[in-house]
Amino acid sequence: MQQPPSKPAGSPPPPARPDRAPAVVGPLLREGGLLLALLVTLVGGLLVAANLPLAYQIDVGVEEGPGSDLPMLHHFNTPEHDEHGTYRWTQDGSQVRLPGLGHRPVVVQLDFIPVSPQVTALGPQHMDLYTNGQPLARLPVSQEGRSYALLLPPPPCGNLSLTFHTATFSPPDDPRTLGTPLTSLKVCSVRPPSLAAPSWDTAGQWLLAVLLFWGTMRLALKQAPGVGRWNWWLLAGVVFLVVSGRLPRPPASGRS
Repeated sequence: MQQPPSKPAGSPPPPARPDRAPAVVGPLLREGGLLLALLVTLVGGLLVAANLPLAYQIDVGVEEGPGSDLPMLHHFNTPEHDEHGTYRWTQDGSQVRLPGLGHRPVVVQLDFIPVSPQVTALGPQHMDLYTNGQPLARLPVSQEGRSYALLLPPPPCGNLSLTFHTATFSPPDDPRTLGTPLTSLKVCSVRPPSLAAPSWDTAGQWLLAVLLFWGTMRLALKQAPGVGRWNWWLLAGVVFLVVSGRLPRPPASGRS
C-alpha cells in the first residue's frame, strides 16, 4: 500500500481555522442584553406610573372630542343635555371601566343631577353599586340630586369596574329603560400602605406587544445593511410612548 508523503521536517503547522463562535455569540449576547434592558425599563416605568398621584374626571354625556366618556362607560343610555349640563341615564347593569389603574385604592365621586317629582315617583329609590363583581354600597336616589364619595379597595387584577344595579322605568312614549341620571365621575388615588403593583394584565400585554414588535422589525430589517441600530431606536421609542401613555394626566373636562 502506498504511504502518504510525509511532511518535510521543520515545516510550519497548518493555519488553525478561525473560531466563529465569539463572532456569533457576542452580538447575540449584546442584543439579548439590550432587549432585556428595554423590557426592565418598561416594567419599571409601569411600576412608577402605578404609584404616581392620580386624579381625573369623566364628564358623563360628552360623547365626542376631547374628554369623551365612551372609552370608560358601557351600557348607559344616550347622552342628554339640559340646564344642569350633560348626563346619561343609567340602566340596570351600567358599568364604568378603568383599565390599568393598578393595585391601589381610589376615591370615586359620583355626581347625579336633580329629577322631577314624576320621575321620583316612577324611578328607583336606591341603587346598588358593585366593584369588580363584589357588593360595594347601596345608595339612596335623591330627587334633588346628590354627590357620593366612595372609597374603593384595590382592584384584585389592577383593572377597576364599577357596576350600577337599579330598578328602571320607561316614561310614556319612551322605549328606553331609565335608572338615574349621572353627570360626572371623579377618580382620585389614595396613597397605599406599600408600593402598589401595576395591572399585570396590562403590563403583560405591553411586554408581549414590545416583543412582537422587536421580532417583526428584526425579521423585516435583517437583510437591510446598517439598520440594526435604528431597530433599537424604534423599540426604545415604543417603550417611551407606552410608559408616557400610562403616566397620570391632569383632569381634562370636555364640557363646553
